[in-house]
Amino acid sequence: MNGYRDSMYLVTFGLALVLLMAAVLFVFVGVNPKNEEYSVLPWIYSGISTVGSVTFWVISGRLGRQRSGK
Repeated sequence: MNGYRDSMYLVTFGLALVLLMAAVLFVFVGVNPKNEEYSVLPWIYSGISTVGSVTFWVISGRLGRQRSGK
């Protein structure tokens, strides 16, 4: 069971990092759009990615604490 918990920690930590990078990229698209048709869509995607990143970061932190035995 310990291997499963370690795997879940790595998966959630990886998802948090990927979503954080997606949020940053969507902010860049929102700041400098190539098309005016984008409107507010990059900002919506950035917000959703940020919320997802924070969520997975909290989950990975809890799994990390359980993994270390604290």
